[in-house]
Amino acid sequence: MRRLLIAPVAAALLLVAAAGCSDGDSASTSGSTASFCKDFKSLNNEFKDLDTSDDSALADAYRRLDELNPPAEISAEYHKIVGSARDAMETLKKIDPNDAEAVAKAQEKFAKSRDEIEKASTKVDRFLKDECKIEPQSLGG
Repeated sequence: MRRLLIAPVAAALLLVAAAGCSDGDSASTSGSTASFCKDFKSLNNEFKDLDTSDDSALADAYRRLDELNPPAEISAEYHKIVGSARDAMETLKKIDPNDAEAVAKAQEKFAKSRDEIEKASTKVDRFLKDECKIEPQSLGG
């Protein structure tokens, strides 16, 4: 049931689980393509075996993602993906997967933002491929 709830942001969650930054210093002063790509590649490798069923590990990953300062050309989309993925995680923690009404409400909430998230994910994915030389299928390992 949990996977069904996050289906509308599945592509974004894959990106988010694989993305990231290095420890705070470069993230707080970055914003350049080179810094973003370097940090992204580093955490992509680190998060390749991330247990997405571990809420604590996911919360830590999202915290670290928030520290990343992507280039202006993808910043809004990148942060939309991170925010949506975090929202999905928080929603899942609050509902009983056996409560059909709560599940339906969560699915409706995510369905409303699906197109927006897919567009954001496509733009960030294209940036990663073109600027960072990371193929989408290599995300997460």
